[in-house]
Amino acid sequence: MLTTTSNTETARKWQTLRAVAMAASGGLILTLFLAPDTGTRLLWNLLIPLVPAIAVFLPGWWRNVCPMATTASAGKVVTGRTGRRMSIRAQGIAAVGSVALIGLIVPLRHLVLDMNGPATAVTLLAAAAAAMVLGTVYLDKSGWCAGWCPIVAVEKLYGQVPVFEGENARCTLCSHCVAICPDTKKSGISRNAPTAWHRTAETIMAGGFVGFVWGWFQVPNQIGAIALSDVALAYGKPLAGAAVTLTIYLILRGGLAERSQQRLIRVLGAAAVICYYWFRLPALFGFAVFPGDGVLLNLSQTLPDTFPWLCRIVSTTVLAVWMLDDNGAKRWMLRPPSKAAA
Repeated sequence: MLTTTSNTETARKWQTLRAVAMAASGGLILTLFLAPDTGTRLLWNLLIPLVPAIAVFLPGWWRNVCPMATTASAGKVVTGRTGRRMSIRAQGIAAVGSVALIGLIVPLRHLVLDMNGPATAVTLLAAAAAAMVLGTVYLDKSGWCAGWCPIVAVEKLYGQVPVFEGENARCTLCSHCVAICPDTKKSGISRNAPTAWHRTAETIMAGGFVGFVWGWFQVPNQIGAIALSDVALAYGKPLAGAAVTLTIYLILRGGLAERSQQRLIRVLGAAAVICYYWFRLPALFGFAVFPGDGVLLNLSQTLPDTFPWLCRIVSTTVLAVWMLDDNGAKRWMLRPPSKAAA
């Protein structure tokens, strides 16, 4: 009786957190339409900078409350459909697709999204619609949360040493909807993926993402009309950076044993998130590479010139110590009992 009561209270806690996240998301979308400058600042300069840290420390917690995951599961509630099982090949194609979406959407921020609230809102609504459709068509989390969602590719790279192995608040029973569940396997990226599609996606993320992040910060936000050269710059620098670090990764990986390869992946994952905060934290307070880009609160005239380096030293030290820890990968969440066994 005590266990049942505890489980009920826990379920209510997660339901409340999900409701709050959904309400906040709805409010944000309205703000993007009605007060675009405020909405874009809240999204891109407050909420999004928190995402990499959450992916590093609390990926399981985030996946329990993620509004897109809630939207994906809403379709089943509305239609009453459970969805069909996605083939392993389709799962691999979805993994590559999620990486491709990162390459498509993230550079678009410099061209449109960072400066245009309504365009950002429409993009979020389109993603929510895609999540709902995929959540209805395919079984449980396989369509969106473990498939096409671009954030899951980043979570796999960053979330290799989560703070704790938490409970899975969305799956009361495991339906084995995906070949390798990112929530309940040992976190991170490996070469032991079930298909060539999976291995391609994980190789690109492991080797290329750090260069992609670096390249993205070398591009200014576009003001005014967009020329073809602006598009080439916005996509060219991140993709070129990704190509360089991916090539280096492939060369280094070739002569390493499996355990050393995993170590290399962890180092590159740490390098990517360190690179992100190396540029992003100073920019939030007015110390951006390109003046005015990504500013949450401009304190550049108040804070000392050493402030950016203090941010970089602290964030680099914390992330390096945490992500390069040798305690081994953990699961984001504990696997619930098998639906078949139940």
